[in-house]
Amino acid sequence: MQVPLQITMRNMEHSAAVEQRIRDKAEKLNQYSDQIISCQIVVEQGQAHRQNGALYNIRILLTMPRKELVVTNNEQENLYMAIRDAFNDMVRKIEDTARKMHGDIKHHPEIIHGKIERLFDDGEFGFITTSGGDEYYFNSDSLVNHTFQYLKIGMPVQFIEKMGDEGMRACRVSIRKEAHKEMS
Repeated sequence: MQVPLQITMRNMEHSAAVEQRIRDKAEKLNQYSDQIISCQIVVEQGQAHRQNGALYNIRILLTMPRKELVVTNNEQENLYMAIRDAFNDMVRKIEDTARKMHGDIKHHPEIIHGKIERLFDDGEFGFITTSGGDEYYFNSDSLVNHTFQYLKIGMPVQFIEKMGDEGMRACRVSIRKEAHKEMS
C-alpha cells in the first residue's frame, strides 16, 4: 500500500488485539495485487440487542488505480468472524478487479445438449447421449430443479461435463424448455 492503513473503531473501546488482527489481514491483501493505493477500515459496534447482544459492522474501502472497492459486512455477533468475512469478500473483489485489469475473463463451462438414453430407478442414475453419440453418466444428485422420478427416456436435457472417478459425467442436468412445453 502506498498510503498507510487507516483503522477507525466506533462505539467500542480500542483493542490492540483487534487492531493487530486487522493490520495482519490488511497486509495480506498486498499478496493479491500490487496495485493497492490505500485501505480504510471502520469497525463499528452497533446497539446491543436483548437476544443477540452487540452486533459488529465492518466496512473496508480500498483504492486501486481508477477503482474503489467497498465491502460492508453488517451485523455479526462475533467481531473476529465479521473481520474474517469482510476481508474474504475484499480478496474476491481484488482478484476480480485484477483479472479485469489484466484482460483475463472468467470462463464458464460449455453447456451440452443431449437426451436421456437410459434410466435406472433402483439406483437413481442414468445415461445421457449427445447428438455426436457421446454418452454421459448422471445420478439424482446431478439434477437441477427436478426429482429423478420426473425424468423420462428421450427427454431433452442440458448439462455441463465434469471429470468423475470413471471418466466424464454430466453435472447440473436440467430439462430443456421444449420438454416443459410438451408436458404442459
